[in-house]
Amino acid sequence: YNAAIAKGDNALSAKDYVTAKAGYSEALALKASEQYPKDKLAEVDKALADAAAEKDRLAKEKELESEYKAAVAKGDAALKLKTYDAAKAAYNEALGLKSSEQYPKDKIAEIDALIAKEMGAKELDEKYKGAIAKADAALNLKSYDEAKSGYTEALGFKPGEAYP
Repeated sequence: YNAAIAKGDNALSAKDYVTAKAGYSEALALKASEQYPKDKLAEVDKALADAAAEKDRLAKEKELESEYKAAVAKGDAALKLKTYDAAKAAYNEALGLKSSEQYPKDKIAEIDALIAKEMGAKELDEKYKGAIAKADAALNLKSYDEAKSGYTEALGFKPGEAYP
């Protein structure tokens, strides 16, 4: 029993949870009424669950980073081709993934300046109002995906506006 407990304790301190679990299980098999191996098994199970959760969190973070970089690359490529709508959509997608990043915000502002220069502020304002009207109508109909799309489109025309 003591050897099994020592095996479990040593493995637990080394964060070798599989060996620790085996040691405590062995001790419990020898003395089923002892509380210490039960408590330690619960501790090992929690550590294993925490490790799995951390691994999952890191995987999701890595996936998010990958999706963000892909959206930015798509935006950069579209901007080079002067397909501003596609570029803005990609940068807005990147912002949807990581809203605190400055690069997509800067690129959207750059595109807005280029678009404003090309089509004039009045036409930009009309497109913004049209996108807002479309989004508001969709929201009233509880078509949330369509409403979100419309508000995102409106933000593409005027990213500084608070309403969308």
